[in-house]
Amino acid sequence: QADFTKPYIIDKPGKYKLVEDIKVNFYPAPYDIFDVQSTGNDLFGFPAAIKITATGVDLDLNKHTLYQSPQDFCVQRFFALIQLNNTPFAIDAGPIPKSYCALESAECVRIHNGELGLTSHQCILGNDNKNILIEDVSMCDFEVTAVTLNHAQEVYFDRVYIKRSIG
Repeated sequence: QADFTKPYIIDKPGKYKLVEDIKVNFYPAPYDIFDVQSTGNDLFGFPAAIKITATGVDLDLNKHTLYQSPQDFCVQRFFALIQLNNTPFAIDAGPIPKSYCALESAECVRIHNGELGLTSHQCILGNDNKNILIEDVSMCDFEVTAVTLNHAQEVYFDRVYIKRSIG
């Protein structure tokens, strides 16, 4: 939990494992969002709990749940629990008027063994990703979509349970 005061960035290949449930609480007070030091394309606060940009990542949720706190849910309205890029939008797309960085897309990623819970937008969001495996994951309490992968190639779902949506 202590590692989640801002998005946790995975930019190196390897195995990553949650050791506890993670309640994302980036904005403990309602106006904290205005104090975010945004960089790159994160001009709307922190858009994700975990950002994966590397090739060859195994993210083991380890039977834990990753979810947005109710406070963050109300304050950060565009949010993905796991983002498979360094930016939530394809370059020169979405509400950001110009590119501030190059798109770094995750490839050969496995997300497994847990639950993705409350989020104001997506559980998993990605752009231009390749070889993504999502297995033994349940997703619930998302407002928009469980998974949004734009222009993705070779995406595999195995024992994925999409439960209730609040959208």
